[in-house]
Amino acid sequence: MLFLPMFACQMESGQQYELKRAPLKKQKKSPPKTKSSPNGQSNRASKTPKIQFVNHDFEEVLAQAKQEDKVVFVDVYTDWCYPCKKMDKKVFTNNEAASFYNKNFINYKLNAKGQVNKKLARRYGVRAYPTLVYVNGDGEQLGSSIGYIDAKQLVDFGKEILRDFGGK
Repeated sequence: MLFLPMFACQMESGQQYELKRAPLKKQKKSPPKTKSSPNGQSNRASKTPKIQFVNHDFEEVLAQAKQEDKVVFVDVYTDWCYPCKKMDKKVFTNNEAASFYNKNFINYKLNAKGQVNKKLARRYGVRAYPTLVYVNGDGEQLGSSIGYIDAKQLVDFGKEILRDFGGK
């Protein structure tokens, strides 16, 4: 199962291609009003829901998935990829997507730089960013999506994966 939207950064033969876009006109924005907590820190971040990505070794994530009978959602990204950054800002912070993925998946982020991470990305056929991969507790790929997708598409694809391959 492969979903191919149109907005991705591609990598062929180890070369990196960044998405180019026209510069935006700068507009003056007033800073958002936020309430402060008693310790003086903003409460704004705590009110923004987002998909919670675990920070473990990938093998530990697979063991957790097996134990909890859940599917692993892997966001394969790079630091230089604009669509990846856009997904972090717009999609992974969407209320519906965050609620659905936090409840139904073990969520894992994989920065595809570094020898170990590149090897893992190649294992799942990653050739462009972002690539969203779904795997079971044995590490078997259940589906993937290449490029930027919006929150509705992300939730719909997640529902399709759960319908076809189970998990809790």
